[in-house]
Amino acid sequence: MSLAALRIFSLLILLAAAQAVTWTAAPFNPPSVPLAVRTPYLSAWLPQGAGAALNDVWPTFWTGQILGWAGFVKVDGTAYSFLGTPNVPGATYIKATQKSLQVCVILNSQVQNFMTKRQFTATQSIFVLSAGPVDVTVTFLSPVEVE
Repeated sequence: MSLAALRIFSLLILLAAAQAVTWTAAPFNPPSVPLAVRTPYLSAWLPQGAGAALNDVWPTFWTGQILGWAGFVKVDGTAYSFLGTPNVPGATYIKATQKSLQVCVILNSQVQNFMTKRQFTATQSIFVLSAGPVDVTVTFLSPVEVE
């Protein structure tokens, strides 16, 4: 087989493989949601798996090491946990309920709207949870600096 024929054959196989591959992201569910990202070595993430709520798992470092961040809010005398999975001996609290938000993701130059349990952009991750009669909005910011 000549070099030119080999190149044409390789190109045909590549084109056939490219047409056979399909990829969809609806709903978009990343492996982790960024909570606070400063550098690749200083960052906090919320592992997702099947779409965990903010108070279903512990935030982790990029290596998977648990950070142990916990968050509580008191509404009408009742304490609610909104971050992490704390186990505080002797403490009485209720788990806040995470609500759904609309997330906009750009796929193929078109805005796709997905209902998920979180909203995130390049610089922020925003969660809304219900703590009794109050909706609590928790925003994590990952600053972008201009050099």
